Amino acid sequence: MSNPDGSSVALTTAAIAILKALTAKFRQLREMDGIGESELERLACDIGLSPTELRASAGQNGDWVSLLEQRLGQFDFDRTSLEAKYPKVIRDLEQTCARCGSVRRCGKDFSTRKSKDYISDYCLNTYTLQALETERESKKQKV
Repeated sequence: MSNPDGSSVALTTAAIAILKALTAKFRQLREMDGIGESELERLACDIGLSPTELRASAGQNGDWVSLLEQRLGQFDFDRTSLEAKYPKVIRDLEQTCARCGSVRRCGKDFSTRKSKDYISDYCLNTYTLQALETERESKKQKV
């Protein structure tokens, strides 16, 4: 039964959100276990992590891939073209996101702040992306 202030509805909504997040984490870990150890090692190596670190990041930072995509979009970057031109920079961005301790904050920020003008002060990739943006703008001015 709901209280007049809606507190039980808020608690139910919060519980559902937690269950969805836990389900997603377990699904990611199961998928990771299903790909085989050699493939897991290759994937981990690709982003500069050990298989153990990759498993841990899936359990804790499972959403970092989509958050990185959103961060790149915030700066109007296309991942494919950036990766073609700066593969090592993309790897660094991936490593930073995979190890990030602010994934929940980042996800919340993207869900509440839609403006491209908002730049995170806690994202460790911000300086790299700003440098790439500055380089892009200076090349546009030369043309």
